[in-house]
Amino acid sequence: LSDLDYIESKNNDDEDDYKSMCLYSPLMIVDSAGCNDFNEDKVEHHVSNSNMREAEIVCKHVVILLNVGVKHKDIAIISPYRGQVKLLKSLITNELIEIGTVDGFQGREKEVIIISFVRSNDDNIIGFLNDNRRINVAVTRARRHCCLFLNSETLQNDPFLKDLIDYCYEVGHSRNAELYLSDDLNVIDQYIEYNDDDDNDDNDDGEHKQEKKEERVKWKKKESSTV
Repeated sequence: LSDLDYIESKNNDDEDDYKSMCLYSPLMIVDSAGCNDFNEDKVEHHVSNSNMREAEIVCKHVVILLNVGVKHKDIAIISPYRGQVKLLKSLITNELIEIGTVDGFQGREKEVIIISFVRSNDDNIIGFLNDNRRINVAVTRARRHCCLFLNSETLQNDPFLKDLIDYCYEVGHSRNAELYLSDDLNVIDQYIEYNDDDDNDDNDDGEHKQEKKEERVKWKKKESSTV
């Protein structure tokens, strides 16, 4: 996003030293695994699924993007669930921000795509998130910034979703969903400088990725055991 013409101009004119992580992260994952009160909403069997807490932090991500200069018209929020689309539309009323289903966005692109996966439960029920084609459509709609809001613990039993989540953790920027409970948006989006000095060694890089996965598993187990 930092290379958008209007973003570059704003940054050049801005004397503030604040640097946005969103502007420099083509791929992000916001993971609610192990977090309290992020479960999907309980709905009747015939009603489309929704997740209010996830929708609320999606809204915060949108505000962060707008604050750093991204235009409303360049942002789209998509979800596989019509219930979540309806909920998001009730929370975000600016019509320039497009909100719709994954299927409805097929064949189109936006600079920013935010995906709300919705499903978050202790039984690892993912519904039609097991449709690989639909998920593939969702994650390939963004030109410059794709952000996934999900619960990796709920989705991890599906091989395709597990591979997608692992890829996001390995090459993207990851955030704990509870970070979005802060009222300080600058703290949420504070730029983090990564040290890539060891990336030239393939073995070291592989070990680093494995350690990162193991640390993520430990964190999820630790958080899950917290009452």
